[in-house]
Amino acid sequence: MLPESGAIAVFLPVAGTDLSVLPKARAVVIQPVFPDHDAFRAAGYTCRVQAGDTRFAAALVCLPRAKARARAVIAQAMELTDGPVIIDGAKTDGIDGILKDMRKRGPVSAPLSKAHGKLFWTAAAPAAFADWHEAPPRPVEGFV
Repeated sequence: MLPESGAIAVFLPVAGTDLSVLPKARAVVIQPVFPDHDAFRAAGYTCRVQAGDTRFAAALVCLPRAKARARAVIAQAMELTDGPVIIDGAKTDGIDGILKDMRKRGPVSAPLSKAHGKLFWTAAAPAAFADWHEAPPRPVEGFV
């Protein structure tokens, strides 16, 4: 399923996530949280705080718990990736809802289930996810 060449983006993995199935030389970990970023950098992965404008041959999105953040990361991965975008998450992270929402927007593989998580992939058109980009936060009265 992974392309033979090209960089593979890994969005938001947390320290301890097993990425050994990916070729380390091609994996680019995108993680803005310092302890997680530092753990992957210490393990020998190329790490970035942001994806920037780089094109990727494939992407793996490690689903965060916040639904709006998850959607924004998926939209970004879809926009920057020329090949498959793989989504991996636990039920407690909302993987079932994301899978249901993604099926409405384009073709999605049958999910692979293990323990309390699922993994699936898509090569749907990025335009189908354009409305999932993160909106700027709205200030709440009394908070900055």
